[in-house]
Amino acid sequence: MNNGSLRFNLNNLLTVKDLAAKLQVSLKTVRSWVYLRKISFTKLEHRIYFSTDAIEELLSRNAVAALSTKSSPGSKPTGQGGAQTQIKEMKS
Repeated sequence: MNNGSLRFNLNNLLTVKDLAAKLQVSLKTVRSWVYLRKISFTKLEHRIYFSTDAIEELLSRNAVAALSTKSSPGSKPTGQGGAQTQIKEMKS
């Protein structure tokens, strides 16, 4: 998203505190995203605001697609059971 095409509805702007609460992350995390430019923001004087478009862009950039599940019924996905399962299997 380039800065020239950003449009803001004042009713849809969130503060750092609002965004942290909405995404259930710390204030420090949101401030880090701003510092690292991981999320678009608007700065008015010393206040930072986020548009809903910027938040949606952040979420879609970080979305992880689901794996296709072509396994047989009852089989465990890779990685389940951890080291304890591997040790039991080795002893058997």
